[in-house]
Amino acid sequence: MILINGRPESQIEYRDRGLMYGDGLFETIRVVDGELRLWFRHLARLKAGLLRMGIPAPRDDELLSEANQLCAKQSGVLRLTVTRGVGARGYRCPKAVFPTRVLDFSPTDFQSHVIGLRVRLCNFRLSIQPGLAGMKHLNRLEQVMARREWEDDFEEGLMLDTEGRVVEGTMSNVFLVDGERLITPSLERCGVDGVLRRLVLDVAADHGLQAVIADILPEELNRVDGAFMTNSLTGIRPVIALEGRPMPQSDAVTVLQASLEGLW
Repeated sequence: MILINGRPESQIEYRDRGLMYGDGLFETIRVVDGELRLWFRHLARLKAGLLRMGIPAPRDDELLSEANQLCAKQSGVLRLTVTRGVGARGYRCPKAVFPTRVLDFSPTDFQSHVIGLRVRLCNFRLSIQPGLAGMKHLNRLEQVMARREWEDDFEEGLMLDTEGRVVEGTMSNVFLVDGERLITPSLERCGVDGVLRRLVLDVAADHGLQAVIADILPEELNRVDGAFMTNSLTGIRPVIALEGRPMPQSDAVTVLQASLEGLW
């Protein structure tokens, strides 16, 4: 279930810069009965990131045709990867860029996902690098190292940056509920600007909620009315416990879950 540059293959060139240097971006897209959920938001984030990196973007119609070819009438996860393509050894970017695009579909039973999340604070920190902030680039080593810290006693880990600010989960974005305010960390220094995070920010006002982007310190997690995490594959999921301590539950989470049902 893999297409590489539109062809059914399963191997990538060794000197592809995505493999050698993490020189590329990716999107993971929820597919329900062949429908590509939040497709245009994923595509917009991908194209914006490729523009920042100086990598030519694939044609929209080309990507959609290949995605539909892989996902027709199925449910699962589509991973869309675009790299700078094959280049000579060394960090210098080739003058002529011929990107590699990889579409990989995996059937998945989304019903098996846990609703509430038990969350821990990760010891491994996210590096501050504004030049890469917001993008879902291929180098996920920080998340890999953080995920090594636990087995099955938690569903997610919350990551801080090297200056001690809350940024995101290893595979999700985080929101705090404070009365009628939704507070989510600033991603100007590091972190991934998730498509479902952006959707929640866009619709918050429709439900009488004020969306606030701000720096968050770990101690603030103990003084809120609730918290939830967002991921375009698993949706909006309340944090039911943090570091083993039960978290309060907010009606705002239920309202948002209901309003976005069928979109993500």
